[in-house]
Amino acid sequence: MQLSKGVKEDYSSSFVTLKEDEKTVVQERTPPEVTTVLEKVQDVMPAEFPKKLHHEREVDHREELVNGTKLSATIFYRIESPKLEGLKRQSEELLFKKGRSIWVIDYIDIVVLWNPSTKKSIELPSASIEIKDERRFDKYRTYGFGYDNTNDDYKVVRVAVLLDVVINYEVKVYSLRSNLWHTADKFPNQYPDLSGIGNSVAGGAMHWISIDADLNRSILAFDLGLETYRVIQQPEYRDCEFYSHLDSFEGCLSLTCLYFSGNVDVWLLKQYGGDNEYWSRLITLSEQNIPDTSSYFLRCIVYSKNGKKVLLYMGTDLVWYNLETRSLEDIRFHSEDDSLEACLESLVSIGVAEAG
Repeated sequence: MQLSKGVKEDYSSSFVTLKEDEKTVVQERTPPEVTTVLEKVQDVMPAEFPKKLHHEREVDHREELVNGTKLSATIFYRIESPKLEGLKRQSEELLFKKGRSIWVIDYIDIVVLWNPSTKKSIELPSASIEIKDERRFDKYRTYGFGYDNTNDDYKVVRVAVLLDVVINYEVKVYSLRSNLWHTADKFPNQYPDLSGIGNSVAGGAMHWISIDADLNRSILAFDLGLETYRVIQQPEYRDCEFYSHLDSFEGCLSLTCLYFSGNVDVWLLKQYGGDNEYWSRLITLSEQNIPDTSSYFLRCIVYSKNGKKVLLYMGTDLVWYNLETRSLEDIRFHSEDDSLEACLESLVSIGVAEAG
Protein backbone atom coordinates (compact mmCIF):
# COMPACT_ATOMS: atom_id res chain seq x y z
CA MET A 1 0.00 0.00 0.00
CA GLN A 2 2.84 2.41 0.89
CA LEU A 3 4.58 1.64 -2.45
CA SER A 4 1.59 2.56 -4.65
CA LYS A 5 1.07 5.79 -2.69
CA GLY A 6 4.67 6.79 -3.23
CA VAL A 7 4.48 6.23 -6.99
CA LYS A 8 1.34 8.41 -7.30
CA GLU A 9 2.86 11.28 -5.33
CA ASP A 10 6.11 11.10 -7.29
CA TYR A 11 8.70 10.48 -4.53
CA SER A 12 11.26 7.80 -4.16
CA SER A 13 10.02 4.50 -2.89
CA SER A 14 11.64 1.10 -2.40
CA PHE A 15 10.40 -2.45 -2.31
CA VAL A 16 12.15 -5.13 -0.28
CA THR A 17 11.40 -8.86 -0.22
CA LEU A 18 12.82 -11.53 2.15
CA LYS A 19 13.42 -15.11 1.17
CA GLU A 20 14.44 -17.85 3.61
CA ASP A 21 17.10 -20.14 2.20
CA GLU A 22 16.67 -23.84 2.77
CA LYS A 23 19.68 -24.96 4.84
CA THR A 24 21.07 -28.37 4.44
CA VAL A 25 20.93 -30.17 7.83
CA VAL A 26 24.00 -32.26 8.45
CA GLN A 27 23.25 -35.27 10.68
CA GLU A 28 26.28 -36.07 12.78
CA ARG A 29 26.88 -39.77 13.33
CA THR A 30 27.04 -40.84 16.98
CA PRO A 31 30.07 -43.04 17.66
CA PRO A 32 29.05 -46.66 18.41
CA GLU A 33 30.84 -46.55 21.77
CA VAL A 34 28.66 -43.62 22.87
CA THR A 35 25.51 -45.29 21.53
CA THR A 36 26.21 -48.40 23.59
CA VAL A 37 26.59 -46.35 26.77
CA LEU A 38 23.42 -44.34 26.09
CA GLU A 39 21.40 -47.50 25.55
CA LYS A 40 22.52 -48.90 28.89
CA VAL A 41 21.52 -45.78 30.83
CA GLN A 42 18.49 -44.72 28.83
CA ASP A 43 16.23 -45.22 31.86
CA VAL A 44 17.97 -42.35 33.68
CA MET A 45 18.79 -40.10 30.70
CA PRO A 46 16.52 -37.13 29.89
CA ALA A 47 14.45 -37.21 26.72
CA GLU A 48 16.16 -34.03 25.56
CA PHE A 49 19.50 -32.63 26.62
CA PRO A 50 19.72 -28.99 27.80
CA LYS A 51 20.80 -26.43 25.19
CA LYS A 52 23.50 -25.07 27.48
CA LEU A 53 25.20 -25.86 30.73
CA HIS A 54 23.74 -24.73 34.03
CA HIS A 55 25.34 -21.86 35.84
CA GLU A 56 27.96 -22.99 38.33
CA ARG A 57 26.45 -23.50 41.78
CA GLU A 58 28.20 -23.26 45.13
CA VAL A 59 26.55 -26.51 46.27
CA ASP A 60 25.58 -29.18 43.75
CA HIS A 61 23.74 -31.40 46.22
CA ARG A 62 22.94 -31.16 49.91
CA GLU A 63 21.42 -33.52 52.45
CA GLU A 64 20.27 -32.40 55.88
CA LEU A 65 21.59 -34.80 58.53
CA VAL A 66 20.08 -35.44 61.92
CA ASN A 67 22.22 -33.83 64.59
CA GLY A 68 24.89 -36.21 65.81
CA THR A 69 24.75 -38.64 62.89
CA LYS A 70 27.66 -39.50 60.62
CA LEU A 71 27.94 -39.58 56.85
CA SER A 72 27.16 -43.00 55.42
CA ALA A 73 29.69 -42.62 52.60
CA THR A 74 33.23 -43.15 53.85
CA ILE A 75 36.55 -43.79 52.18
CA PHE A 76 38.32 -46.96 53.20
CA TYR A 77 42.05 -47.55 53.08
CA ARG A 78 43.67 -50.94 53.12
CA ILE A 79 46.39 -51.68 55.67
CA GLU A 80 49.39 -53.76 54.75
CA SER A 81 49.95 -56.95 56.73
CA PRO A 82 53.36 -55.87 58.15
CA LYS A 83 51.59 -52.98 59.87
CA LEU A 84 49.28 -55.35 61.74
CA GLU A 85 51.69 -55.79 64.67
CA GLY A 86 51.85 -52.04 65.14
CA LEU A 87 48.06 -51.90 65.04
CA LYS A 88 47.84 -54.57 67.74
CA ARG A 89 50.23 -52.69 70.01
CA GLN A 90 48.29 -49.46 69.56
CA SER A 91 45.01 -51.25 70.30
CA GLU A 92 46.09 -53.15 73.41
CA GLU A 93 45.90 -50.31 75.89
CA LEU A 94 42.50 -49.16 74.64
CA LEU A 95 40.97 -52.61 74.28
CA PHE A 96 42.23 -53.90 77.60
CA LYS A 97 40.09 -51.30 79.32
CA LYS A 98 37.10 -52.42 77.30
CA GLY A 99 37.84 -56.10 77.21
CA ARG A 100 35.59 -59.06 77.25
CA SER A 101 37.09 -62.54 77.58
CA ILE A 102 38.02 -62.58 73.88
CA TRP A 103 37.90 -59.56 71.60
CA VAL A 104 37.25 -59.31 67.88
CA ILE A 105 39.26 -56.47 66.36
CA ASP A 106 38.02 -55.42 62.92
CA TYR A 107 40.28 -53.09 60.94
CA ILE A 108 39.01 -52.75 57.38
CA ASP A 109 39.93 -56.13 55.81
CA ILE A 110 41.77 -57.51 58.84
CA VAL A 111 39.97 -59.33 61.65
CA VAL A 112 41.90 -60.37 64.76
CA LEU A 113 40.90 -62.48 67.75
CA TRP A 114 42.64 -61.13 70.85
CA ASN A 115 42.64 -62.27 74.46
CA PRO A 116 43.58 -59.26 76.65
CA SER A 117 44.34 -61.55 79.60
CA THR A 118 46.98 -63.67 77.85
CA LYS A 119 47.92 -61.02 75.25
CA LYS A 120 47.64 -63.75 72.59
CA SER A 121 46.07 -63.01 69.22
CA ILE A 122 45.51 -64.54 65.81
CA GLU A 123 44.62 -62.96 62.50
CA LEU A 124 41.61 -64.60 60.90
CA PRO A 125 41.61 -65.62 57.22
CA SER A 126 40.25 -63.02 54.85
CA ALA A 127 36.54 -63.30 54.07
CA SER A 128 35.20 -61.15 51.24
CA ILE A 129 31.70 -59.73 51.28
CA GLU A 130 29.96 -61.46 48.38
CA ILE A 131 26.92 -59.20 48.05
CA LYS A 132 26.69 -57.87 44.51
CA ASP A 133 27.45 -54.16 44.60
CA GLU A 134 27.47 -52.82 41.05
CA ARG A 135 26.76 -49.25 42.19
CA ARG A 136 29.46 -49.31 44.89
CA PHE A 137 27.13 -48.66 47.80
CA ASP A 138 28.61 -48.84 51.29
CA LYS A 139 28.44 -52.10 53.17
CA TYR A 140 27.91 -52.07 56.91
CA ARG A 141 29.00 -54.95 59.12
CA THR A 142 29.12 -56.10 62.71
CA TYR A 143 30.76 -59.02 64.47
CA GLY A 144 29.81 -61.36 67.29
CA PHE A 145 32.01 -63.87 69.11
CA GLY A 146 30.89 -66.76 71.28
CA TYR A 147 31.24 -70.38 72.32
CA ASP A 148 29.48 -73.13 70.37
CA ASN A 149 28.75 -75.74 73.02
CA THR A 150 27.18 -78.06 70.44
CA ASN A 151 30.48 -78.58 68.62
CA ASP A 152 32.90 -77.46 71.36
CA ASP A 153 34.11 -74.63 69.16
CA TYR A 154 34.50 -70.88 69.22
CA LYS A 155 32.90 -68.93 66.40
CA VAL A 156 32.87 -65.43 64.93
CA VAL A 157 29.69 -64.30 63.19
CA ARG A 158 29.84 -61.44 60.69
CA VAL A 159 26.64 -59.76 59.51
CA ALA A 160 27.13 -57.47 56.49
CA VAL A 161 24.36 -55.25 55.08
CA LEU A 162 24.28 -53.46 51.73
CA LEU A 163 22.03 -50.40 51.69
CA ASP A 164 20.70 -50.21 48.15
CA VAL A 165 17.25 -49.66 46.64
CA VAL A 166 16.64 -53.23 47.77
CA ILE A 167 18.50 -53.87 51.03
CA ASN A 168 20.55 -57.06 50.96
CA TYR A 169 22.71 -58.79 53.54
CA GLU A 170 24.78 -61.87 54.24
CA VAL A 171 25.85 -63.86 57.31
CA LYS A 172 29.26 -65.53 57.47
CA VAL A 173 30.60 -67.72 60.28
CA TYR A 174 34.22 -68.39 61.21
CA SER A 175 35.11 -71.59 63.10
CA LEU A 176 38.23 -71.53 65.25
CA ARG A 177 38.39 -75.33 65.06
CA SER A 178 38.53 -75.43 61.24
CA ASN A 179 40.07 -71.97 60.75
CA LEU A 180 37.60 -71.40 57.91
CA TRP A 181 34.74 -69.05 57.03
CA HIS A 182 31.49 -70.28 55.52
CA THR A 183 28.24 -68.61 54.49
CA ALA A 184 25.19 -69.26 56.66
CA ASP A 185 21.55 -69.14 55.61
CA LYS A 186 19.69 -65.86 55.92
CA PHE A 187 16.42 -65.28 57.70
CA PRO A 188 13.91 -64.81 54.84
CA ASN A 189 12.13 -61.59 53.93
CA GLN A 190 13.87 -59.43 56.55
CA TYR A 191 17.11 -57.53 56.99
CA PRO A 192 19.18 -56.63 60.07
CA ASP A 193 19.22 -53.19 61.65
CA LEU A 194 22.90 -52.93 62.61
CA SER A 195 22.42 -49.59 64.37
CA GLY A 196 20.82 -51.40 67.29
CA ILE A 197 23.47 -54.08 67.94
CA GLY A 198 26.14 -54.10 70.63
CA ASN A 199 27.79 -57.18 72.14
CA SER A 200 24.62 -59.15 71.56
CA VAL A 201 25.92 -62.71 72.07
CA ALA A 202 24.18 -64.51 74.94
CA GLY A 203 22.83 -68.00 75.57
CA GLY A 204 24.93 -69.49 72.77
CA ALA A 205 23.40 -67.22 70.11
CA MET A 206 24.01 -63.88 68.42
CA HIS A 207 21.07 -61.50 68.31
CA TRP A 208 19.99 -58.58 66.19
CA ILE A 209 16.90 -56.54 65.42
CA SER A 210 15.38 -57.46 62.07
CA ILE A 211 12.99 -55.43 59.92
CA ASP A 212 10.52 -56.68 57.30
CA ALA A 213 9.01 -54.94 54.26
CA ASP A 214 6.27 -53.36 56.38
CA LEU A 215 8.90 -52.00 58.83
CA ASN A 216 7.81 -54.38 61.55
CA ARG A 217 10.65 -55.15 63.95
CA SER A 218 11.61 -58.55 65.34
CA ILE A 219 14.36 -59.81 67.64
CA LEU A 220 16.24 -62.68 65.97
CA ALA A 221 18.52 -65.23 67.64
CA PHE A 222 21.14 -66.97 65.48
CA ASP A 223 22.24 -70.18 67.22
CA LEU A 224 26.04 -70.52 67.05
CA GLY A 225 25.92 -74.32 67.09
CA LEU A 226 22.94 -75.21 64.91
CA GLU A 227 23.19 -72.01 62.82
CA THR A 228 19.42 -71.70 62.81
CA TYR A 229 17.16 -68.78 63.64
CA ARG A 230 14.33 -68.22 66.06
CA VAL A 231 12.22 -65.15 66.77
CA ILE A 232 12.26 -64.00 70.39
CA GLN A 233 9.04 -62.65 71.80
CA GLN A 234 9.34 -58.96 72.62
CA PRO A 235 8.53 -57.38 75.99
CA GLU A 236 5.46 -55.25 76.63
CA TYR A 237 6.69 -51.80 75.76
CA ARG A 238 5.10 -48.83 77.51
CA ASP A 239 5.12 -46.78 74.30
CA CYS A 240 5.09 -47.58 70.61
CA GLU A 241 7.79 -45.12 69.51
CA PHE A 242 11.33 -45.73 70.72
CA TYR A 243 14.93 -46.48 69.80
CA SER A 244 16.17 -49.92 70.85
CA HIS A 245 19.57 -51.47 71.43
CA LEU A 246 20.53 -55.12 72.01
CA ASP A 247 23.48 -55.99 74.21
CA SER A 248 24.49 -58.55 76.82
CA PHE A 249 24.71 -57.96 80.55
CA GLU A 250 25.96 -60.47 83.11
CA GLY A 251 25.33 -63.34 80.71
CA CYS A 252 21.80 -62.24 79.78
CA LEU A 253 20.52 -60.67 76.58
CA SER A 254 19.60 -57.07 77.38
CA LEU A 255 17.30 -54.71 75.51
CA THR A 256 17.44 -50.96 76.09
CA CYS A 257 14.43 -48.89 74.99
CA LEU A 258 14.82 -45.13 74.74
CA TYR A 259 11.29 -43.84 74.19
CA PHE A 260 10.59 -40.68 72.24
CA SER A 261 8.93 -39.38 75.40
CA GLY A 262 12.31 -39.41 77.15
CA ASN A 263 11.64 -42.43 79.37
CA VAL A 264 14.07 -45.36 79.43
CA ASP A 265 13.57 -49.09 80.11
CA VAL A 266 16.24 -51.81 80.28
CA TRP A 267 15.05 -55.41 80.00
CA LEU A 268 16.87 -58.72 80.65
CA LEU A 269 15.81 -61.99 79.01
CA LYS A 270 15.50 -64.59 81.76
CA GLN A 271 15.44 -68.41 81.49
CA TYR A 272 16.88 -68.12 78.02
CA GLY A 273 15.67 -70.76 75.58
CA GLY A 274 13.36 -72.44 78.07
CA ASP A 275 9.62 -72.90 78.00
CA ASN A 276 9.24 -70.11 80.58
CA GLU A 277 11.51 -67.60 78.86
CA TYR A 278 10.48 -64.05 79.78
CA TRP A 279 11.64 -60.44 79.84
CA SER A 280 12.34 -58.87 83.24
CA ARG A 281 12.51 -55.09 83.48
CA LEU A 282 15.74 -54.25 85.31
CA ILE A 283 15.79 -50.46 85.03
CA THR A 284 13.07 -47.86 84.63
CA LEU A 285 13.84 -44.17 84.36
CA SER A 286 11.41 -41.33 83.77
CA GLU A 287 12.22 -38.21 81.80
CA GLN A 288 12.21 -36.10 84.97
CA ASN A 289 14.96 -38.18 86.61
CA ILE A 290 17.53 -38.17 83.82
CA PRO A 291 19.38 -35.50 81.84
CA ASP A 292 18.82 -34.74 78.19
CA THR A 293 18.65 -38.14 76.46
CA SER A 294 19.18 -36.84 72.93
CA SER A 295 22.97 -36.98 73.20
CA TYR A 296 23.58 -40.50 74.52
CA PHE A 297 22.37 -44.05 74.73
CA LEU A 298 22.19 -45.83 78.07
CA ARG A 299 23.98 -49.16 78.63
CA CYS A 300 24.51 -51.41 81.64
CA ILE A 301 28.14 -52.17 82.52
CA VAL A 302 28.31 -54.17 85.77
CA TYR A 303 26.60 -54.85 89.09
CA SER A 304 28.05 -53.47 92.29
CA LYS A 305 29.67 -55.94 94.73
CA ASN A 306 26.50 -56.17 96.85
CA GLY A 307 24.30 -56.51 93.75
CA LYS A 308 22.11 -53.57 94.76
CA LYS A 309 23.37 -51.15 92.11
CA VAL A 310 24.11 -51.17 88.40
CA LEU A 311 26.83 -49.09 86.80
CA LEU A 312 25.33 -47.31 83.79
CA TYR A 313 27.18 -45.82 80.86
CA MET A 314 25.36 -42.63 79.81
CA GLY A 315 27.05 -40.65 77.08
CA THR A 316 30.51 -40.11 78.55
CA ASP A 317 29.41 -40.53 82.17
CA LEU A 318 29.41 -43.55 84.45
CA VAL A 319 26.45 -43.39 86.84
CA TRP A 320 25.26 -45.71 89.60
CA TYR A 321 21.62 -46.81 89.44
CA ASN A 322 20.12 -47.92 92.74
CA LEU A 323 17.90 -50.98 92.15
CA GLU A 324 16.09 -50.55 95.49
CA THR A 325 15.18 -46.86 95.17
CA ARG A 326 15.07 -47.04 91.34
CA SER A 327 16.96 -43.79 91.06
CA LEU A 328 20.32 -42.47 89.90
CA GLU A 329 23.08 -41.74 92.39
CA ASP A 330 24.65 -38.30 92.52
CA ILE A 331 28.19 -39.63 92.09
CA ARG A 332 29.28 -39.54 88.46
CA PHE A 333 32.51 -40.56 86.78
CA HIS A 334 33.47 -38.94 83.52
CA SER A 335 35.02 -41.20 80.89
CA GLU A 336 37.08 -40.02 77.94
CA ASP A 337 36.51 -43.34 76.21
CA ASP A 338 33.75 -43.68 73.63
CA SER A 339 32.85 -47.20 74.73
CA LEU A 340 33.29 -49.09 77.99
CA GLU A 341 32.52 -52.66 78.99
CA ALA A 342 33.31 -54.95 81.88
CA CYS A 343 36.45 -57.04 81.44
CA LEU A 344 36.16 -60.74 82.29
CA GLU A 345 39.52 -62.44 82.72
CA SER A 346 39.90 -65.66 80.76
CA LEU A 347 42.77 -68.02 79.96
CA VAL A 348 40.99 -69.53 76.95
CA SER A 349 43.46 -70.35 74.20
CA ILE A 350 42.65 -68.84 70.83
CA GLY A 351 45.18 -70.84 68.89
CA VAL A 352 44.01 -72.63 65.76
CA ALA A 353 43.79 -76.39 66.14
CA GLU A 354 46.46 -78.29 64.25
CA ALA A 355 45.39 -80.66 61.52
CA GLY A 356 45.29 -84.35 62.42
